[in-house]
Amino acid sequence: MAHSIVHHAEERLDATTHEGAPAAARPAFRTVATDDVTRADWERALALIRVAFNGGPGWFSNTADPIDHLLWKLSDFPGPALAHFTEDGDTLFGFTATLGRSWLVRGERRVATDLVDAALHPAVQGRVLIDTFRSLRRDISRWERADFAFGFASHPASLRNRGFQGKHDLGSPLETYVRPLDLVRFVRGDRSQPATGVSRTRIQIEMERRRRSSKPAIARLLAWQGRTMRQRLTRRPLEIAPQSSFDVRTIDHFDERFDAFVDRAAEAFDLIQVRDRQFLNWRYADDRAGQFTVRVAESDGEMLGYLALRTGRSSTDIADLLVLPSRIDVAHALIRDAVELSRGTGSSAIRSWMISGHPYEPLLTDLGFVRARTSTKPVFHANPRTDPAELAFLAEPTTRVHLMLGDSDHV
Repeated sequence: MAHSIVHHAEERLDATTHEGAPAAARPAFRTVATDDVTRADWERALALIRVAFNGGPGWFSNTADPIDHLLWKLSDFPGPALAHFTEDGDTLFGFTATLGRSWLVRGERRVATDLVDAALHPAVQGRVLIDTFRSLRRDISRWERADFAFGFASHPASLRNRGFQGKHDLGSPLETYVRPLDLVRFVRGDRSQPATGVSRTRIQIEMERRRRSSKPAIARLLAWQGRTMRQRLTRRPLEIAPQSSFDVRTIDHFDERFDAFVDRAAEAFDLIQVRDRQFLNWRYADDRAGQFTVRVAESDGEMLGYLALRTGRSSTDIADLLVLPSRIDVAHALIRDAVELSRGTGSSAIRSWMISGHPYEPLLTDLGFVRARTSTKPVFHANPRTDPAELAFLAEPTTRVHLMLGDSDHV
């Protein structure tokens, strides 16, 4: 079915465009609450995503069927969610989805839209492309429940245009930290095979850049050895004294204790995505989301912190980490535990996102993580119902922001 839909889309595009000229008739733009999307529409969207991402994005390699993952993410999301279709009859040219994520902004619960799974047929050009994004901007700005928009830009086109779109960067950059566990295997796998196909995806663009600046494996190996050695020489080991004894164990779901725990832990930050029990179980305890391992630290039944870990084909991601305020010893122990678990699974490296200046950042470097080059930037802008002055503090470097990989759809 996917093949027939895509073939029909290409025929329709050939018939309505000529040498890149806009189509004579404008495709319709349709918005539907994800609860009301039909199975046929989900299958059309999945077929388009497969073409737009040259065979499929990273989550196509999950153990769950791709359509089950899509339904988990968009239909079962614990909050408002909309699906946007750009189409001409039965032919789908564009598909995007908007999630209404709940955030705590200086302790106040607010809703921010997040545009995810944006997919356009690679043959779409001219007015079809422009009209799609104009319609999206109008539709999202009319979403009355949203106070602001917050997402992660990584495609070069999005990064260049974020200022034009009225979007702003946070005051402190989002950094990627990597700890190689098997340096030789990590370096050899650091240059993945380039994506094939005509779509200009972020991954494909990054692979092309890497090929242009490709270095021999021995040079990359020596460079990583030098980086890790410099970090060992320039950073003094942290002296972290445990405040109390605690146990670390694996759980398969988040129980009622987590609501109170997250309320206390969130007090340490000016901006943090809401992590109640419902959200955490949806994000990390559902097999359709991917294979996550959740480790918790507790003492006499009291929750002190948790870490969510996702093991991929060759590397492991720290998707989430949160501890009670001032319990740096717990965060340090959970990261060290994650490193050992990753080593045991045969991963060549372990990765984490961290905002520069975050209280957990020194813990990563203390445990051998090295800052790596990344193109991902968190961006935000106010919706019409919100005074931009209310969000101006987010651009200040002193703002305490908690962002992890699990706050995005990158894992």
